[in-house]
Amino acid sequence: MSVVTWIAVPITTGWLATLIMHPDLQRISWSDFVIAVAGAGVAGVLLDRCFGVPLTGPYGMSLFGTLGCSSGATALLAATNVARYGRLRSEPPRPKACWRQSLQGWQQDGTDL
Repeated sequence: MSVVTWIAVPITTGWLATLIMHPDLQRISWSDFVIAVAGAGVAGVLLDRCFGVPLTGPYGMSLFGTLGCSSGATALLAATNVARYGRLRSEPPRPKACWRQSLQGWQQDGTDL
């Protein structure tokens, strides 16, 4: 049971961290998922070895181990996003201003009147 838990928890929390950090589902890549799973795995090992918080409990997963893995995955993915994009979340690019022609000439949408 503990081997299955050690495999399932980082994958699940890495997937959830990827969904949290990437609001646009079409932009999620395998590398982001792998980075999040690696962050969850490293956080799980550090919590278990250094702080004594086990990832597995008497009934399978422990709550504190799962939350620690989730925060580790989110933190590593956020650090990677800061290095790549200069911001925490990988947000889609902002749309460019749309110009239209009116009786007063070319105006940006929403600026007339």
